[in-house]
Formats: sequence, structure tokens, C-alpha cells
Amino acid sequence: MNVWLMLVVFVWQGLYAANPTVELLQDERKSLPIPTKDINGNTEITVNASLPLTGEMSVLGKQVLDGMTLFFNKLKQRKNKGIIIKLNAQDDGFETVRTRENVTAMAEQSPLCMSLLSTRSVYAVSDLVQQHKILALFPLEGAAALRTAAYEDIVFFRPSYEQEINRLVEYATRTLHKSKIGLFYEASDSGDDALDATKKVLEQYQLPLHAVGWYPAQTLQVERAAQELSAKAPNVIICVAKARPTYNFVRYFVNKGLHKTVFMGLSGLDSIQDTLKKSRGIKIITSSVVPDPDTSDLPIVKEFRADLQKYMGNKKPTTYALEAYINAQLLYELLKITPRPFTVDGLVKTIASLKKVNFKGLLLQYNPTTRTLSQQVHIFSDLKKPKPAVQKKKEGAA
Repeated sequence: MNVWLMLVVFVWQGLYAANPTVELLQDERKSLPIPTKDINGNTEITVNASLPLTGEMSVLGKQVLDGMTLFFNKLKQRKNKGIIIKLNAQDDGFETVRTRENVTAMAEQSPLCMSLLSTRSVYAVSDLVQQHKILALFPLEGAAALRTAAYEDIVFFRPSYEQEINRLVEYATRTLHKSKIGLFYEASDSGDDALDATKKVLEQYQLPLHAVGWYPAQTLQVERAAQELSAKAPNVIICVAKARPTYNFVRYFVNKGLHKTVFMGLSGLDSIQDTLKKSRGIKIITSSVVPDPDTSDLPIVKEFRADLQKYMGNKKPTTYALEAYINAQLLYELLKITPRPFTVDGLVKTIASLKKVNFKGLLLQYNPTTRTLSQQVHIFSDLKKPKPAVQKKKEGAA
């Protein structure tokens, strides 16, 4: 057992419900094996991934694949015998039908499904999750609706959209001292979840949602949203959308003359920060569920950069590749301390035992309500913080 982990694995005794159907599903989950194979003295475990390696989301899909591949291939370079992980990755073109087909077929070989890229991808296989046919590990999404008891076989590394939005609102109000907050979002499951989360967070700050604009999912039709938001002139706009529609929206909005608006976005939109700054002189603040892959001194990030340079020297560090690398390494370390023979139930119990763990600089604390390991949200910003107002002394004051 690694020193860093410092785990206490709790013995859990499940009480079956009286409903025989529920009891049957619990039995299936408990007995669902994670197949292993002996490869030259190593124990090989297969992990499945359905990712958009072609189409509009292929840039992010390939980054996720790079991150997982980087760590899993590193394992195979070791001289010592131990667990190795075979990654079975299939392209789904960001089409939910193909996602479901891929995962259904791959589940015949292994129940482990890792790093699904979006809310819609997770929903595409949600019935397989509820039937305990797969264990969806560390999807790259943050919808609250998926962090309920109905989906006990989904485990998250990253915080929720609500936690990211809360961090952005905190930064907007306490650091930038701005409170007229608007929302630009995609009309989709993830966008609707973010709308609800934004209203909830603003209510905690006793603020109204100043303005809202949405665009149809899977389109670039952002003009109406820009018009609706510009009419209300918010001083902050939080963007919950894909990179290209956000880029077009920001350009369109600024062209209307509203240059003082601060743009913010959820994790993933850091991919357009440099482009907006260089081409338009526009800065966008983003939240991130992982530290800065270029500058962070955390051991896990430094290890990621070193491995990237060694094994994929032509690749640049990105947040998605870093998150996938963390996911891969975390799975490996969890498997090392999970009792054999491996089962889904055994792995889930190991994950649930993580309490205040320092994982190479990342603080992990399993939340049994949301089944989430990380509660940390970072802010990526190069905006100059406004200086606090200096109060002038009244005449005659000492």
C-alpha cells in the first residue's frame, strides 16, 4: 500500500431491499467480475473508452485519449511485474447512438468504462449503468442529475457544474467586484443543468440572474443569444457552451460595443483563451477541475509534463489530457489496493473508502452523496485584479 494513500478500507455490509428486482440487480453488481489476464507475469485489466476521435469534438477526444494512453503505456515500460491496463478505445464521433453501441459491445469484455466526455455521452449509457452492466469511472462532465442515488455505478473525479459556477461567481463578486451576471448556454441536458445551477448559486449570493441567452445544441446559431444578452448589458457573462460557439458569441457580443463585459467559462473553454486574446485582444476567465498543466508545481502535474515530454514529445500539455492522465493513474492506484479477485463492487468499496487523501498534491475526499472525489476548482485568469478603493479622509479628521 502506498504511503501517500493512507487508506482505511471500510467493511460494508449491504442490506438488500425487499423488492426482489432490486435484490437481483444488487446481486448482479456484487458478483460482476472485472476480468484479468496473465501477460508474462503481469495482471492485465481491460478498460473501455468511447470517445469522439472524429467530428466536432475530436480535438478534445484525442486529448483525453492521449492522457490515458500516456499513463497506461508508461506502466508497460516498467521492469517490475504488476498490474497493467489495456485501453480499448473506440471512436463514437460524438454521436450518442454510436456511444451506446460501443459501450454495449465493449462491456462484453470488461465492465470498466472510463472518461466519457460529456453529459450526453453518459446519458447514452445510463440504462447500462442502472442495470449494473458497466461501472462508469471519472466521466468528464458535471451535471447534478447524474450525481444521484439512481446512478450508483458512476464515480466522478471532477467537481460538478454547480461547484465550478460557484467558484466563478465567487471570483466575479469578491475579486472583480461585479454582480450583474448573465449566462450564455447551450440548450441541452448539460446547459439546462448549468442554468439551474447558476440560479441556485446566485440565490446563495442574494443576486438575481441578470440576463440569459441560449443557442440550439450542436449549432453555431449564437446571434439571438448575443442580442438578448447585450440588451441587458451584464458586466459578467458565464459561458456554458462548446468552444467554437463561445468564440463566435464573444466576438459577436464585443462587436456590439460592450467592451467592458468580463467573459467567464467552465472548464474546457481554456482552449480558446489564447486564440481570443491574440486575435481579438479579449480575455476570458475559466474555471478548471485540474491545476494549470503548464505551470503547476504539484507532483502529479510535474510527472504528467515529464511523461508527456518523454513519450509524446510533439504534444502540448492541456487540461483534458491532464485530467485523463490523472484518471488513469488514479484507477491504477485504486486497483493496487482492491482485494482480489477484482469485482465492480470491490472497486467501488475501495473508492468509497478514500478520506482526506493527498494524491500527489491533489486532495481527494469521497463524497458519498454525489460520488465525487475532488472538490477543488481552479481559476485560470490573467486579468489584473482591481485595486481596492481608497477612502479619502474627511477634512479635519486626525
